[in-house]
Amino acid sequence: MEEVLRAFGQARNFVDIGKYQLAFLSYETVNKKLNNLIVKEKEIDLRNKYVELRQVARIESDTLRQVARIESDTVADILATLDGLKWEETAMTSADTPPSDPEVWLPLAPVKTSLKKPTPKPLTVKKPPTTAKPAPKSAEIVRKKPAQQSNVKVPTNYGNVAVPMPSKTKENVEEAQEDENIDDDGEKEFDSTGWDSELVEMVKQAIMLPTIVPEFFRGIRRAWKGICMCGPPGTGKTMLAKAVATECKTTFFNVSSSTITSKYRGDSEKLVRLLFAMARFYAPSVIFIDEIDSIGSQRGSDGEHEASRRVKSELLVQMDGCIEEGNDKPVLVLAATNHPWSLDDALLRRLEKRIYIGLPDLEARIGLLKLYFRELKLDSNVDFTMVAELLEGYTSADISNVCRDASLMPMRNHLKTLTIEEYSNIDASKFDLPIEMEHLEAAITRISPSVNDKDIEKYKEWMKDYGAE
Repeated sequence: MEEVLRAFGQARNFVDIGKYQLAFLSYETVNKKLNNLIVKEKEIDLRNKYVELRQVARIESDTLRQVARIESDTVADILATLDGLKWEETAMTSADTPPSDPEVWLPLAPVKTSLKKPTPKPLTVKKPPTTAKPAPKSAEIVRKKPAQQSNVKVPTNYGNVAVPMPSKTKENVEEAQEDENIDDDGEKEFDSTGWDSELVEMVKQAIMLPTIVPEFFRGIRRAWKGICMCGPPGTGKTMLAKAVATECKTTFFNVSSSTITSKYRGDSEKLVRLLFAMARFYAPSVIFIDEIDSIGSQRGSDGEHEASRRVKSELLVQMDGCIEEGNDKPVLVLAATNHPWSLDDALLRRLEKRIYIGLPDLEARIGLLKLYFRELKLDSNVDFTMVAELLEGYTSADISNVCRDASLMPMRNHLKTLTIEEYSNIDASKFDLPIEMEHLEAAITRISPSVNDKDIEKYKEWMKDYGAE
């Protein structure tokens, strides 16, 4: 707590002296430290104080951001006004400026005259007679424009060489990756999630260690080509990929079926080849393909289009060339699916690690409850262990819905006492009340789990036959 107060004081001191950037960094430090304290604190009263202190820090940070924006806009307006001012310059003649030497005479002013210069007559050029023979072709000089040299030599063999791209193409692909940004609600970390510790350690060993100690992962101990995360929907597969993108200091490519498909014939295969070429160039890198069953289903099935088959073949070929012997910067394909039994057999062979992400256990559910309620006030009668026992059979997404519904109940109870005319003068501080145990119990009774026991058994049977954890 002393470090939090010290960072709080530093932030306010930086604001006083006008160093706003350092103040923003100090406020971010305060928020991170308070988040850790809120998650670890078991006493409800002390935890609520941490939540209130974090709200104060966020309010001050937002106010400072508005002040900095106003100052920057004001300075920009002043500079624009100064640039718009134009000083009137009067042209001074030689008569207005005295000579530097009184003995030196000024040049004579030009005298106007009516005489005109004679215009030369056009020269008459005699054409050669028509009987003259044309010059031989060997004497003709043809000047060709020099070919524009590309800034990058692109090899034809994409399977063995990492291909740097021209600047324009690189900018377009970067814009496409920004549109496909995976992190839409803040960065995720392994420590700030409610996953099983064994699952986190498995992911770290498979993804992070080959980039940290590449000299160890050689020969038979080479890094994995692909990892497939399978399990019921809502168990946190995409969130785990977000944590990988945050924790693993590698280039991360977020890919979906719309990213590598095109309406033009042959363009989809080129996009797949270009994606892996970029991944090899920026290696070590991770290619995350969400819902891989949409592009990697069984070949030869009824209704399969020829273009879809070509894309699958190109994907399989490129995945075989991801890791080469002696390459210290590998490319890992991280895939997620809810239907692993629909994947092609050849694709399953290349996804060498097949991890089952099932329902969270008791400890994971307690961690998720602490994670979701870390920004809210809780009543002293809230028992996370009892709530986690009631949430048995719920996925991570279901637990998130329960917590969201429970957090809105104080507002609903307050709105019941108001009329429609009083809605325009609502004070948010009046229904920002601590969440009670009754709210959580009511939310659990209203929301049912989205996965049944038959679905869980189906995943477990598939893992017995094809699992590779």
